[in-house]
This record gives sequence, C-alpha cells and structure tokens, in this order.
Amino acid sequence: MPKVLKAASQTIRNLLKPATQHSFSEDRLRNDRQSYIAMTRALVDAQLKWRDAELSSRLWKEVAERGMDRGRLLHLIYSVNAHHDDEALQNADTAYLQLVDPRDP
Repeated sequence: MPKVLKAASQTIRNLLKPATQHSFSEDRLRNDRQSYIAMTRALVDAQLKWRDAELSSRLWKEVAERGMDRGRLLHLIYSVNAHHDDEALQNADTAYLQLVDPRDP
C-alpha cells in the first residue's frame, strides 16, 4: 500500500474512533440513567407512597449490590417533585452528574 493511502487510511480510522467511543459512551449513559430513574421510582413508591420498610430495605440492598451511587439516587428522590416526569428526572440527573466527579469514591 502506498504511503499516501496508508496515512489517509490511518487518519480516517482515527477520525472514526472517537465517534464510536462517543456513541458507546452515550448509550452507556442512557442505559445508566434509565437504571437510576427506574430505581428512583421504585424507592419513591416503597418509601414514600407505600411506606413499606421491608421492600425499601431490599431495594437499598440491591442498590449496594449493584454499586449504584446512593447520592445520585437521593438527589433524584428528593430534588424532583413529580417522579413520573421523565424530563424532570433527566434534568435533575444531568445537574447531579455535572456537580460530581465520577472518580471520587
């Protein structure tokens, strides 16, 4: 393969690489966000709506087993008034993620 084609091929691969990683990152964030929103709704129902201590305890145990960010869940539970509103939960989640460094323990 001529040097010009080899350089062009490498350049094209480099251009495509971040887009693929970015897309994967977006998919992961979307799935992650959906998990947090689903767990938030389950916790709100168990704790605030039904006042079911046993279910609430099981859910928090699942949160710990899955390694979920408890601060993120607490933020979603107590900073949003309408937990059925997807947009409000997504906005609150985005605000939390902008404030927190994911590398912090």
